[in-house]
Amino acid sequence: RVYERDTVGWALTEQSFNFIAVAPTSNTVFVAKDASTCGTNSPCYINSKDDLASGLGTGLKDAVDVVDNNSSINIIGVYPIKSNTVQIDKPLTIQGINNSSITSDSLTCSQPILLFRNKNVVKNLSIDDGFCILQNRDLLVIDSTEDIEILSNTLSKGNDAIRIINNLGKINIQFNNITGNTGYAINKPVNSGSGQLMVTANNILNNRTGAQITC
Repeated sequence: RVYERDTVGWALTEQSFNFIAVAPTSNTVFVAKDASTCGTNSPCYINSKDDLASGLGTGLKDAVDVVDNNSSINIIGVYPIKSNTVQIDKPLTIQGINNSSITSDSLTCSQPILLFRNKNVVKNLSIDDGFCILQNRDLLVIDSTEDIEILSNTLSKGNDAIRIINNLGKINIQFNNITGNTGYAINKPVNSGSGQLMVTANNILNNRTGAQITC
């Protein structure tokens, strides 16, 4: 409302009303770079200007924080994260639709792309570290006591494609293309937990020189 003062006093001379549609969340949500990429998919979360710890400032982290446990988060198009790792700390499925991908639009490349801390599934995505050249980012890092499934993804152009910090559950890595990384395809070092690692029917080649997997 706009008020203007004249010789009599203050008078309301103009007003306007803007309505913003708000979509309720559900157990299936979408994440995209911007509103135009979202299209008719709703609710759809997009990146904001922040680049904060745990991934705050990305639509992906917003979606993780908002949805209920055991929901599905669908990535649309080429989706960029920022310099901070996006932490997935709920039991969720992160999946691509129509050949979508997760990449990095930051030149700060010291942190991993995704960090899993719960019972998670990641599938049907292409994941790389984007503009990182002098230093590559780990793509998927697991620090979880729960089961993890990594299914039908392309993991390329990172440091370690999959690095396990700690796990007490079962990690099922199946039907992935893991190629062109400067580090290991799968890195499960000593003292990284007693979880069972199952690696089945993957294409694993042209990563670091020498052994492609250490566990």
